[in-house]
Formats: sequence, C-alpha cells, structure tokens
Amino acid sequence: MVARVLRELEVPGNVIHEHIETARAKTQASARATVVPRRTLGSHRALADLKIESVLVREGSPAAGRTARELDLRHRTGALLVAIQRDGVLVENPDPSDPLGVGDVVYLVGSKDAVASATRELSVPPAA
Repeated sequence: MVARVLRELEVPGNVIHEHIETARAKTQASARATVVPRRTLGSHRALADLKIESVLVREGSPAAGRTARELDLRHRTGALLVAIQRDGVLVENPDPSDPLGVGDVVYLVGSKDAVASATRELSVPPAA
C-alpha cells in the first residue's frame, strides 16, 4: 500500500524500492519480493504532453520494407518508435535494423506535432 501511495505522489521507482527494503530491514525480514506497481504513461503528470499514436503500415507506405533506422523518424520528426505489433504480437523495443512490413502497426510517442508529422510521413504513399 505504501508503494501505491508513493507512486501516486510520483516518487521514482528506485526510491520507492529503497524505502521498502529499508523498512523491511528495520522491521521484519521477508522472503517476498519487493513489487513496486508500475504506472502507465498517461498517469505521469510530467509526461502528460506526450502523445501515443499507432499507424498501420499499408501497401505503398514509405515505411513498408524500410527499417526504423532508415526512416530516422526520431531525428526528422521528433517522434520515437517504441513498439510494433506484428502478426498479433507486440514487439517491444524493436530492433531498428528490422524492416517494417505491410500490416505492421507502429506505435509512436512524442509531442503532438512530432507524432502528427511522423504519422503523415508513414501514411502518405511515395510520389510516383
């Protein structure tokens, strides 16, 4: 319960863990692992301005067949590609050298403008 209260107060996770371990050492030993509840991005006030968006890679998309490294979205738009859903499986922390395929869903995080810019770049077919 203490960990949940500290999380609500936005105390960093490593500090919460240290406090719990110190309290356990002073009061009673426990074989139980320390579990600090994780918060979602949206529940962090400091991250409230960040947006999360998903983009489906379609046939003709500039992203189809290209790697995250080649797309260089972070440098060009400010958006960060944080995950890919491929064949129903979420790939967290995707390898930037793996090519994106048609049907992949790309998850972007960044400011409103950065995410909008990256979404436009991934959604517009290349000029013929």
